[in-house]
Amino acid sequence: NTAVDNLVKGIGKTGVKVVRVGRPEAIREDVKHFALDGRKWDDLKKAEVVCATCIGASGTTLDKCRFPTVLIDECTQASETAAMVPMSRGCQQAILIGDQCQLPPTVLSDTAEAENLGESLFTRLVTQGVRPVLLDTQYRMHPLVAEFASAAFYNGRLQNGVSHVHRQPPEGFPWPQRQMPVAFINLEKCEEKREGNGSSYINPAEAEKTLWALLEVCKNGKIKPEEVGIVTPYKGQVRLIKQLINQRPGLARFRTGLEVESVDRFQGQEKEVIIFCAVRNNREGRVGFLCDWRRLNVMLSAALKLWLLLLLLLFFLSLLLFFVVVVVFVVVVVIVVVVVVFFLFVVILVLVLVLGVVAVFSKAWGRCVNELLS
Repeated sequence: NTAVDNLVKGIGKTGVKVVRVGRPEAIREDVKHFALDGRKWDDLKKAEVVCATCIGASGTTLDKCRFPTVLIDECTQASETAAMVPMSRGCQQAILIGDQCQLPPTVLSDTAEAENLGESLFTRLVTQGVRPVLLDTQYRMHPLVAEFASAAFYNGRLQNGVSHVHRQPPEGFPWPQRQMPVAFINLEKCEEKREGNGSSYINPAEAEKTLWALLEVCKNGKIKPEEVGIVTPYKGQVRLIKQLINQRPGLARFRTGLEVESVDRFQGQEKEVIIFCAVRNNREGRVGFLCDWRRLNVMLSAALKLWLLLLLLLFFLSLLLFFVVVVVFVVVVVIVVVVVVFFLFVVILVLVLVLGVVAVFSKAWGRCVNELLS
C-alpha cells in the first residue's frame, strides 16, 4: 500500500486524473483526497489512471471496469497469482516493471514454495527467454553508493543521472568524510537477543543508538522526520524502535512522518537519509537472512543522500567476506567447468583423429592383403 500511495502522489503532481482504490484504513492521509468518494462510478469513469495493489484490484469496486493497459510496478515482489489479478480485468497490453536483483515475493507456505510459487511472473518470463529492457540510468543514489551497487549486483551496467553535487550529506551530523555518503557507527558488546518467545530478533542497545543518530541528523531542522527512513532486517526491531518513539516525550515529533520498516517492506521506497540498524551482533559472526544479496541491494538503494549503518564493524566485514567467498566460489566453479569442457573437447578431438587414422590405415591394410591374396 505504501508503494501505491507513493505512486499516486507522484502521478497527482503531474496533473493526470488519478484515483486510488483500496481500503480507506490502508490509504495514507496525504493521498486520501485521491481515494474514491461516494460517487464511485463517476470518479472511475473520469479517471485516466486507477491505482491499486494487485490484490486490491480484485475488489467489487472495479467489477464494471476494463483496463486494456495494465502496468505493474515492483512486479518482482508480486507472486504470479497476484500479478494475474489486475491482468484479468480485460488486459490487452501488460507492462511489468521490476528488478530481479531485489527481493522476490514473500511465500510463507512450504507447499507453495515447493511448487515454485515464490517466483514472480517477471522472473519467470525472463528465464523463459523474454528479453527485458534494462533501465540503466539511476536518479536516486549518491554516485559512490551506486558505483558499488552497479559493480556488485548489475555487472557494472548502471549509469548515474545525478552527480555528487546534488547528493551532499546534510549538516549537523559528525560525518567522517563529507565527500563520502556512508558513515559506519561501530557497536561492540551489543549482542542481539530473541524477541520474547518469538522468532524475530531485537537489539536494545542498537535501538538506542539508532534514536541518537536520528536526533543528530534532524537536530538543525534541515532534515525533516519524513525525509528519514529507519530500516532494519527484523520486525522485532521495528516494533522496539516504534515503541521507544511512542514512549518518550522528546521524540514526539517523530511519531508522524518518520518511517520505520523492515528491509522487505521498504523495497521500492526512497528517503533522503537511511539509518540502517543491522540487529545481528554476535561473536560467531552469524548474519541470518542478511546473507541474501538481494536484501543487501534493497538496503543500499534506498538512500538519496546518506547511508548510516549501525552495526558491529566486524559483522559488516564478515558479511562482505561472505559475498566475496560466494563470488570467488562461483568464479572457481565456472573456471573448472570451462577447463573440464575444454579437456573433454580435446579428448574427443584426439579420439576422432585416432579413429580416423585407424580407419584409413585399416582400409589401406585391407587393400594390401587383397592384392597379396589375388
